[in-house]
Amino acid sequence: SSHLALELSFVGRACVFKERELVMMSVGVLAWLTPAAGALDLASSPSGQLFLHLAPCSASDPNQVWSGDALMHQGQLSAIKNEGAGLCLSSEEDVNNPTGDPVVVGPCDTVTRSFQHDASGRVWEEKAWGAACLDANKGIGPDFLLWECHARNNPDAQHQQFTFESGLLRSVSSPQSCMTVSDLALPRLGVHPGAVVTTGASSGGDMALQMHVAYSASVSGVCGFDAQPYHCAATRFAGDSLIPQSSESSVPHCSGCPPGFTLVYDHCKNHPEWVDVGMLPDYPRRTCHGRDGCVDEPGNLSDTTVYLSRGECETYVGGAVINSVAMYSQFVNDSDTQILYTDSCAPDSHGSTDEKCFQHVFGPNSKATRQTGHVPLVPPADHGKVSNIRAFSQAPFLEDFNVGFHALGWLYVPDSCQAGSAPPPGGCRLIIHFHGCGGSGPPGENDLTVRYAENNDIVLLHPVIKKFNNVSRTFRNANEIQRGCWDGYGQLSEDFALQSAPHMRSVFRMLEHLVSGHQGVLV
Repeated sequence: SSHLALELSFVGRACVFKERELVMMSVGVLAWLTPAAGALDLASSPSGQLFLHLAPCSASDPNQVWSGDALMHQGQLSAIKNEGAGLCLSSEEDVNNPTGDPVVVGPCDTVTRSFQHDASGRVWEEKAWGAACLDANKGIGPDFLLWECHARNNPDAQHQQFTFESGLLRSVSSPQSCMTVSDLALPRLGVHPGAVVTTGASSGGDMALQMHVAYSASVSGVCGFDAQPYHCAATRFAGDSLIPQSSESSVPHCSGCPPGFTLVYDHCKNHPEWVDVGMLPDYPRRTCHGRDGCVDEPGNLSDTTVYLSRGECETYVGGAVINSVAMYSQFVNDSDTQILYTDSCAPDSHGSTDEKCFQHVFGPNSKATRQTGHVPLVPPADHGKVSNIRAFSQAPFLEDFNVGFHALGWLYVPDSCQAGSAPPPGGCRLIIHFHGCGGSGPPGENDLTVRYAENNDIVLLHPVIKKFNNVSRTFRNANEIQRGCWDGYGQLSEDFALQSAPHMRSVFRMLEHLVSGHQGVLV
């Protein structure tokens, strides 16, 4: 058999629209809902898509077998086909961001891509912006990206190299793993519904607080790093300065503003002195009047566990995060024990905020521990496991593909919480982590959160908003969403902080899916 060191890269594509429904998603990839004859049935996939990823090499797995003249003969142009699925490699290019898009497979007769490889072993074609290579993300392949080809002296060049043997494309950076294809469906796991915590920083911190307050019956605690108070960005206070509303306004909806005017962007972060903290609980307490799908009863927060910190010292001026502390103090029974605040901008600050977060929201007196009976946390593992990092398709959980979601989110599942394994006593715990602006890649095996997760039965869910998404086609004021932020300003809808908001309800569906495997939870 041939042994070829390959750097796979995409070349030109032609789309022919036949009797298939072609769905353009906001994430810039294509989903085919009707399979080619003899192909793996895409219609049965929850996402209607098949993605590439790495899996332990197995010559008996037809979804790991690839063919094409380009793999066998130098200088030949051809498509590359997956024999198990009967589909060919493809990816929809984003003109604003030509590299970094997830790679999928589609019917070979509707989408064609050609490849070639030269005497040096590279498979590529020059595009207007350069050579595009198939890249196993971070070298571990929780997904594959269409990425700029690395120079041969670049340490990441191995992420784009594969040996071809007996139909298998074996990763040079992960030699026991081969390229395969699947729908990357989010698994159902034994997550205990009483042990769910949201975390996030900056834009992600805002979203973590929104999920915690709006879904307080389901979320037992929160860690907000540089997080403004719930709904603060769109609330007018007596001391606020107002500006004219326009198509460029980053706060398109303002509670209490006169017609034609809105709030200064980031007024709660940059001008904490304008915020009337006594008003902050009013919105969740008075907006819904008991309506379903709005906000859970705020009384659920009485026994919650909250960790807040300030670490970005220029945007979050003085008491910006202290106002979030003051808001929660009006909900909880005992703020001294239930709320922990760290100001990392203070000269005497020390210690890891991530570690303080874990120790507080999963500590012996936390709501999550009381509801599940979990034992106290043990020290983190020396490192997480690469094999436990995986990508998943976000599409099945979305109602609208035009609100910025990436094709893929990320998941870390420790050994003890793997699907099919016996659940630990009390079930597994869950952290939903929201990234800051700019999107996010997969978690790393040496991240402190991953190391804690591996030793403490904690699943990490990382939903993702894509940078350079197509949200502006539908929402004219969505400046922050387009750069990969969560909606903390009402740029997608006036109800951005309620359960009915696009970002909120999509992530909650992911939460429901993960807890559905827990004993006693009805699906």
